[in-house]
Amino acid sequence: MADSIIVYTQSACGHCHRQMDWMNEKNIPFEEREISNQEYRAEFLNLKGKGTPLTLIKKADANEVVTGFNQQALTEKLQVR
Repeated sequence: MADSIIVYTQSACGHCHRQMDWMNEKNIPFEEREISNQEYRAEFLNLKGKGTPLTLIKKADANEVVTGFNQQALTEKLQVR
């Protein structure tokens, strides 16, 4: 499982809201970072972000990034049932 999960979002992003709703339903803890905040936008751009949601999955051995609300990729990477 992940050490921490950060979801980079935009307020008007429907896919962002659907992903966060899905993660809440699955009891997956995460931190939302709205990219209108300049510090968070810089982090997003450093991750080569081109669209939201962008999910950073931090693990002890490596970090993984999922772009968009890709439920299949998130399920696999987060080992969700």
